[in-house]
Amino acid sequence: MSQILKGKISSIEASPVDGKGHATTAKIISLTGGAVTRPLVIPWHLRGTMGNLAPGIEVVYALFEDKSGYILGRADGNFQEHIPYDLIIDGNTTQNGSQTVSGNVNAADFISESCGSYNEHIHQDSQGGKTTPPQ
Repeated sequence: MSQILKGKISSIEASPVDGKGHATTAKIISLTGGAVTRPLVIPWHLRGTMGNLAPGIEVVYALFEDKSGYILGRADGNFQEHIPYDLIIDGNTTQNGSQTVSGNVNAADFISESCGSYNEHIHQDSQGGKTTPPQ
């Protein structure tokens, strides 16, 4: 029978690692029985600095009949406020509040309330004619 348990990280395994070099498994010491598990899967959202898992950190995990398992989350519920992955977002997104960007931003068009569409923005020359692209 599968169980959901609480334990402490015993060790983060050196291999295997994901494409970003983050460890993908860890051993857990059960808080109820003291036994150490086989390496359990660390889900992508808890790997590296995003989960900041280390020996001694309490986690909640699922343990299956075959002794394999999956770490469900940090027992303290904390998010480390760091996403160590390049993000690709399909579809529309809404960002509220301030956003700081370091580096370049690539976009098909820039649209804002203050200037509308950058791609459709047109200046007229001093003689009343249209300019050539970029406009």
